[in-house]
Amino acid sequence: MHPHLLLELLDDVCFRLRMHKVVTQTVHLSIGYSKQTVGGFSRQKKMDSICGKNN
Repeated sequence: MHPHLLLELLDDVCFRLRMHKVVTQTVHLSIGYSKQTVGGFSRQKKMDSICGKNN
């Protein structure tokens, strides 16, 4: 997966959070390889700044 695609997805999620007036500090990413191949990875990160917060 291209790094720019991940940033665009994160930006979309943050936009939707702001639209619904939801705030969070934790971002969780989980990617599976395919339905036929078991595997993938999952990562979670607590951010220093709050995603979705209007400054």
